[in-house]
Amino acid sequence: MTNADNPFITLAKIIRTQAELNNPTTFFIGKIIGANPIVVEVAGIVLKQNEILINEKLVDSHAVDDDVLMLMSNDKQRFVMVCKVV
Repeated sequence: MTNADNPFITLAKIIRTQAELNNPTTFFIGKIIGANPIVVEVAGIVLKQNEILINEKLVDSHAVDDDVLMLMSNDKQRFVMVCKVV
C-alpha cells in the first residue's frame, strides 16, 4: 500500500490542513526598516507607524534593523509591536 492509498495518511493531511486554516500563526518577527516614523516589515508586508499599535516602551527606544515581536489580531487587520527580540 502506498501513502496515497493509505486512508489514515489522507485523513491526517485533511486534519493538518484544517488545523492550519483554523489556527493561523498570530505572532511574527518583524524588522524595523524605518525609525522616525516607525516602519516595520513583517510577513512580507510593510507597515507604517499609523497602521500598528506600538508598546509605549518602544516608541523612543527602537532603531533600524531591530527585530521585534509582532502580534496579529484575530481578524487579521491589525498588528501590535510588543517588544524587541534578540
